[in-house]
Parts: sequence; structure tokens; C-alpha cells
Amino acid sequence: MSCFHKTEMASEQLSELRIVLIGRVGAGKTGLMKTILRSSKDYKEPASESHLCVCSNTEKCHKEKVEIDNQEVVVVDTPGLCHYEKTDEEVMEEVKRCVSLASPGPHAFLIVLDELKFTVELQNMVEFVWKTFGKNAAKYALVVFTHKHELLDQSELGKADEIIKHKIKENSQLQQFVSECGERFIAIENTDQDSSQVTDLLKKLNDMVQKNNGKYYTVKMLQKWQSEAKGPETRQKIKLAIYICGLVGAAGGFVASYFVGNVIPEGAKELAVVGAAVGGVIGCVGIVAFGLIKDKICSIY
Repeated sequence: MSCFHKTEMASEQLSELRIVLIGRVGAGKTGLMKTILRSSKDYKEPASESHLCVCSNTEKCHKEKVEIDNQEVVVVDTPGLCHYEKTDEEVMEEVKRCVSLASPGPHAFLIVLDELKFTVELQNMVEFVWKTFGKNAAKYALVVFTHKHELLDQSELGKADEIIKHKIKENSQLQQFVSECGERFIAIENTDQDSSQVTDLLKKLNDMVQKNNGKYYTVKMLQKWQSEAKGPETRQKIKLAIYICGLVGAAGGFVASYFVGNVIPEGAKELAVVGAAVGGVIGCVGIVAFGLIKDKICSIY
């Protein structure tokens, strides 16, 4: 068994199912979390719902745990991407915490979309998610379309999966994305009190977990992917450093030869030029090394 893939299989379904919600601001992630939680007979909505507000203000990852149909369900809500005040990079630093919050790791990433158009903004968001967690995360992903009643006509609600599947095929980019997620999708209406839609969602998720042999996404997988992803970036930094070193060395040599002129002997002049070049190289390597060390320290935290 790979050290990057943990297994916790049960004969039919896991005793605990861990879910992470990811999507852009306003997609309905927090509403979806509330929809899942209230399907538990033991869940009691707090008098103040500030920590589960559906008004697109999730700033920190938030975890809840309930029992649904004799299965413990852990749900982690995350800050919305495509934020109007923060960059996706800033938001994603908090989103990445979801993996450890769902310790030892989430069985499922629910990629929450609130429309079927799959705009450029949504395409960029999805690419950023894969860039952060790796394309391998797609094997643990399921696409959730929220606002089901807005996406479909009243006459289409009875055959939602069929209609949505047809609409997905009309958009090649959306079809490719859903295909990357193993053709797994579902439409949810967060304002609907009917718990059967959550039952359908959990069935799809448990089927996916069975297909994955109980494996889940881990912190080690995230660290391994980020390390691999930084490889090309590191090589590019080294190439740039070598280029800068050449420029610095040449400039240093020119300055040294200009100022020393005939003041020092010819042999000493050559040493001065070489010294300037070496100094430039050492300086640039130091800058690169400092940057790599800083990245390593940041990745630990």
C-alpha cells in the first residue's frame, strides 16, 4: 500500500464519511453545508446561525459533524474563491487547511457550482483547485450544482439528472470538467427541506468511496503534489539566477577593470575581475537559496 493512500474500508459503507466543500463566493457552499446538517435527525439549528450564515461570508474553514442514517458525516466548509477583496492565492492558503481539519483526510471534495454556463471565471477557479490539490484530487471529487430550482424548469425537476446530463454535454468545457470528476454530479436545492436529496448525495459519495477502495486524500498527498509542482518553478529560478549571475559577473568585471585601470598590475587586475564575477554568483545563489528556504518553511505551516 502506498504511504500516500490510506484505506479504511467497511463491508458496505464507512462508519465515517468526511466531506470538503469548495467553490466560489456565493455558490451556495455554506447553504449546502446547512442542507446536509439538517438532514440529521439529531441536528439542532442554533438560535444564532451566524456561524452557518448563507450570505457568502465564510472567512475560515468551518467543521461540523453529524450522524445521518447510522453514518458519521464530517462536513468542512471553506472560504469562497473568486473573492472580491482577496486573491485566490490568499484564500487558498486557508482552504488548504480543510485537509487537516478533515483528518486523517477527506473522502470527497464537493466542487460547488451555482450555474451550468461554466464561465471563464469558473474554469479558472477549477484549474486553480487542481493546481493546488493536484489532478489526482479529481478521483475524490463530485460536482454539486446548487439552486436546482433556478437551473431547471418545474417540469424538469422529476428527471433532474437526465436533464442536467444533457445540458452538461452542450458545453464541452463543462463536460470535460465533469468527466475529470468521474462523471459524478448532482443538483441540490438548498431551500428544499426534503432530506431525500441529501440521501441521494450521500449514496453517490459512498459509491465513489467504494470505487476508491476506501482511500482518501491526505496531507502527505497535498505536500507531495506541491513539492512536485514547485520543481519546474525551482528550475526556472535557477536558470534565472544563472542568467543574472552572468550579468552581475560581467558588470562587476567591467566596473573592476574600469576603476583599477593601470593602478594595479595586470595579474592583480584579472583577479579583481574574477573576484567580482564570483561575488556576483555567490550573491545570486544566496538569494535563490533564501527564497527556497522561505518557501519550505511556509509549506510546513
